[in-house]
Amino acid sequence: MNSDHSEIQDGVRVRGHIEVIEQDAATDVVLSHYRGPNIVTDAGETLIAERLRGNTAVTGISLYALGTDATPPVVGQTALITEAYRDTLIQSRVSAGDLVMTIQLGATQGNGFTYQEGGAFNTENTMLCRAIFPAKIKTITKKLTIIHTVTFTAA
Repeated sequence: MNSDHSEIQDGVRVRGHIEVIEQDAATDVVLSHYRGPNIVTDAGETLIAERLRGNTAVTGISLYALGTDATPPVVGQTALITEAYRDTLIQSRVSAGDLVMTIQLGATQGNGFTYQEGGAFNTENTMLCRAIFPAKIKTITKKLTIIHTVTFTAA
């Protein structure tokens, strides 16, 4: 038996995407739909590792924030550039190995901002991931659904 483990290469790649669905608040007609990439932050990777090792002092992802800045994301970020709205996820589930997080802003929520960035957080304010998207002006006549997916694949 070969004791040299250098040929064994296990790894996990963490990545994902964001979907932003803009709808008419009265009719639910889809006005726009965007799907684009996101980054998992360095702090997010550490959060995943801590949760996997069983660290119960680190909470899971339960919050989502939206901001108004379109600066491209980088792995070293720990917060949105210009956070304007934060709320509890309406759904967080695992589907085929992906973490799928959803937030929805109804007609009366988060109005008066032009959103361009989103990120998922735990209650300790650790940002798991961040993405930017085309500007969405939130008014009482529109609702926004954000679906942020983090995918785990073999590296």
